[in-house]
Amino acid sequence: MARGNKKPGKQQILRPDILSVIDAIGDEITIQDTDFRIVYQNSAFISKAGRHTGQYCYEAYGHTGQVCEGCQLEMAFRDGGVHRVARKVSLNNETRYAEITASALRDAAGRIIAGIEVVRDITDRVRIEEQLSQAKRDWEDIFNQITEMITVHDMDFNIVRANKAAEKILGLPAPGEGEAKCFKYYHGNSCPPANCPSCASLGSMLHGTAEYFEPHLNRFLEVTAVPRFDAAHKPAGLIHIGRDITERKRLESIAQAASLMDNLGYVFSGIRHEIGNPVNAAKLTLSALKTKLPAAGPGEIGKNLDAALEQLSRVEFLLKSLRNFNMFEDMDVAHICLSAFMERFFGLAGRDFLERGIEIVSDIASDVQCAFADERALHQILLNIAANAADALSGAENPRITFRARKLGSMVIMTVEDNGRGIPRGNMKDLFKPFYTTKASGTGLGLVIVKKMMLKMGGEVEITSEEGRGTAVNLFLPCRGQAGKPPGRRDRSRNFL
Repeated sequence: MARGNKKPGKQQILRPDILSVIDAIGDEITIQDTDFRIVYQNSAFISKAGRHTGQYCYEAYGHTGQVCEGCQLEMAFRDGGVHRVARKVSLNNETRYAEITASALRDAAGRIIAGIEVVRDITDRVRIEEQLSQAKRDWEDIFNQITEMITVHDMDFNIVRANKAAEKILGLPAPGEGEAKCFKYYHGNSCPPANCPSCASLGSMLHGTAEYFEPHLNRFLEVTAVPRFDAAHKPAGLIHIGRDITERKRLESIAQAASLMDNLGYVFSGIRHEIGNPVNAAKLTLSALKTKLPAAGPGEIGKNLDAALEQLSRVEFLLKSLRNFNMFEDMDVAHICLSAFMERFFGLAGRDFLERGIEIVSDIASDVQCAFADERALHQILLNIAANAADALSGAENPRITFRARKLGSMVIMTVEDNGRGIPRGNMKDLFKPFYTTKASGTGLGLVIVKKMMLKMGGEVEITSEEGRGTAVNLFLPCRGQAGKPPGRRDRSRNFL
């Protein structure tokens, strides 16, 4: 268009009332005719760039003698559309960012008579976006530098994101190269396995940790499953944090082998002592009886024989305890209804305690339904613990044994608590040593058997006691068919016996 042609002024382009509204807008607004001559600037524009009405925009703003390359307004004049671009500009020796939106203005007949440009300062937005982008890069770097496996799963067990460690150990496909089901790459299965930590966590929406050997990877893994939630706090999947504990397990096996040799020596020494003493006593009694047999009367003979038989009865009792140690080698572990189980237990064992004047209290939480255990073994465990509690209540005022059950994550905690004399602090470390006992008639195998049976059922046992106030034995059992450590055990491992 020739510069000499007379063009409409701002009053002909927009009504005064509309110009008043535009002048009050905080964004910078300028109107150019189709020759790119500035016919209007609002107050915001003037305060930022100065008054340039009547000048050509490319001269006033671009400091050039021709229309700027990539001019958004020129594109709007050409196609009648709206065009937007973000640009970096220098203003008062400061780098700023502006978003420029250009649109054509038409007369009543639909002809393009001018163009309007809206300039918005987006410096703050751009800088925030740059900070977010840098934070994202930092997070990606940290995420991929973590040596533990981290995988993010959706509700359908698809791995939607993984760090470099997980990609390497699990052999995951590159993103977008096919479906990556977690049970396929973690377990080598076509469906979730029975002991899947993801299933347990999705069912409870609580985090849980499990340790297991994975033949598919030939590794021992410790996997923590943490639920994910979307912005509406609805379940969105899981985050898996997997740690390769193969080396730790190897070292533990070495330590256990060394400990086994020590324990075997301790056990053999205990057996020699526990069997040797009564055998020697019986031998001495019978030897003495033999030397004086011709002159001994029936009363003396009977007395000596009774003494020998008493010592042999101690040997018999010990051998029976050793047999009990191996009683439940083959566990029949299944889901049991705890309320029904406890009702049967009290029906069988409760009378004995009541006859001894001991009050029995049952406190089963309403949310406790099932536990994963061998019913015979659990019955024997509770009998052993309750018998110890009853012994500790001898001479106590208002003797009481309380049986509690509550749920904690994926575990059920069964507690047997008494208000007896308690256990001296110095004795706590020896409670699970074979043949360790403070009872005159004890074998020192009861708690050893309890611990062994609990471990075979995927559970654990913890004992806390305060001398003069009583003892609590906590039994941790899985809610489902999955052996796992109870939540928080790592921080309290010093209390394990």
